[in-house]
Formats: sequence, structure tokens, C-alpha cells
Amino acid sequence: MTLEEVFQFIEANEAGKRSAGHLLQTQGADAARSQYYHAKQDELKTCTTGNKNNPCNYCGKRGHGKNAPTGVRKSKCPANGAICEHCGRANHFETIRRSKNKPKN
Repeated sequence: MTLEEVFQFIEANEAGKRSAGHLLQTQGADAARSQYYHAKQDELKTCTTGNKNNPCNYCGKRGHGKNAPTGVRKSKCPANGAICEHCGRANHFETIRRSKNKPKN
């Protein structure tokens, strides 16, 4: 190898080390974000569907979760499609008011 080729080889080797270090740091940040995201998803699942003994925020009955996802509410919640007699809004019963005051007509 000539002196010039040795310099090019060493420069390429150093650049490769820097690139590898940068990639490892990026993966670490992505992994941290991924862990945070998965923890939040697990928390949401536990709060909404996991605790089915809490009364529903829409019909007041137990059995399908306090704040069940839309698909569960459509199939299991009797308040789905119901119109509140107090406020005139959809998808909850009068006993579970979504607003404190009756809206103006």
C-alpha cells in the first residue's frame, strides 16, 4: 500500500466507526420511544377494557368497561344509538349526563 492508500483506509475506518456509533444512538432513542408507546398502549387497554367491573360512562351498566372502545360499545352497550332525553345528544342515557346544562334550542 502506498502512503495515500493507508490514509484513505484509516479515514474510511474512522468514518465507519462514527456512523456505527450514530446508528446505535438512534436505535436506542427509537427503542425508548417504542417502550414508552407500548407502555401507554398497555395502560389504555387496562383502563378501558381490562377493568370491566367499572360502570360504563355511556349506559351506567357493568360488563363492557368504563370507557370501552367504539367496537365494543357498538356491540355491547345499550346506550349506543340512544338519544339522551335531557340534552338531546346521542349515545348516552339521561342518567349518565354528558353535559351539566340542557343546550339551548
